[in-house]
Amino acid sequence: RAVLLLVSLSLAFPLRIISSAPSITETLYLLGGQDQVVAVTRYCNFPAEAKAKPKIGGLYDFNGEAILLSKPDLVLTLKNNHALKKFLTQHQIAFHDYENESIEGIYAMIRDVGKLLGRAEQAEKFIKSTRRQWREVVKVSQRNRRREPIKVLVIVEQVVRHDSLESAFILGFDHFYSPMLEDLGMKNVYAGNKRYPLMGREAILLLKPDLFIVLETGKVSWYNHLQDSRFQKVFFLTNEVMKRPGPRLIEILSSFATLCPKGV
Repeated sequence: RAVLLLVSLSLAFPLRIISSAPSITETLYLLGGQDQVVAVTRYCNFPAEAKAKPKIGGLYDFNGEAILLSKPDLVLTLKNNHALKKFLTQHQIAFHDYENESIEGIYAMIRDVGKLLGRAEQAEKFIKSTRRQWREVVKVSQRNRRREPIKVLVIVEQVVRHDSLESAFILGFDHFYSPMLEDLGMKNVYAGNKRYPLMGREAILLLKPDLFIVLETGKVSWYNHLQDSRFQKVFFLTNEVMKRPGPRLIEILSSFATLCPKGV
């Protein structure tokens, strides 16, 4: 039903659009649709202008009353946000959902939003440019990479107690980060099938990575210990875009690429 409604709505401009995810908001602004955005989530802070938009709460703890008061023609959301889609269906509000958990899923989202806004050509140009930049970054990485893959462990979120790292959610199998790491000559030391497994400190150490990449600010002494141990490096990538796959995916790729040790 949502798709059929989207087709009919796309014939009438301008639409009143609610974005329920930061990556969707970034895509709308990228393609010049900011004037049609009537509300966003509290996490939608890029570009800076998006912060001034009315808020509907969070990605999953959304405010239903705020959505209704915004009188949207269309809500753009993520496929796994089932509670929001149920709410929208109950109130007969048209929606379209996206999968932004893979590289191709991100491109598909950009392409679809481009069609929705009447800027399909602009969207295709951006996708083409991004694919080219991705190949260029990977090409440089391949020239400089070591013969053996770099064993990395990516800490996505830390569980800290009394200023000490108790455990952490680490990067497992993921349709965006996993192929990216492979392209850069890195190997995830976690070989299971969970997406973000929770592991204690000792279990993390047993994985024996060459490289720790922490996607949060490290304020705990445990990392100082690792810097002095047999582990080679600990890097902190604290820009929130690192955990926000979307139109800025080249920023993520380039930041990870700078961490690759050079040489054979």
